[in-house]
Amino acid sequence: MLKPTVFSDEKLFGDEKLGWQILRFLRFSVFASHMSNQMQEIEYLTVTQVAAILNVSTDTVIRRFGNESGVIDLGSPETQRKRRYRLLRIPRYVLNRVLNHRKVA
Repeated sequence: MLKPTVFSDEKLFGDEKLGWQILRFLRFSVFASHMSNQMQEIEYLTVTQVAAILNVSTDTVIRRFGNESGVIDLGSPETQRKRRYRLLRIPRYVLNRVLNHRKVA
């Protein structure tokens, strides 16, 4: 049976180590579940979908969104013998941010 654990900033002895491990595990599991909930709420769009929404070409979308923060680039980098391949996933909030930033007043 576990004894109640007293947490202190001093050295940890005996059952206190177990208490800290449980606390660390619980803190991590709460953080992980919070992050998984946030990740489920984000909608990722392909370059083709964004091009259809904005009525522009896919090359324009790649050029405009390639360096935006929050955009995920799943492509391969350029090497000496192969050109760069861009495979972007654009979160809906990044699309909204860019549209609001470029909106004419």
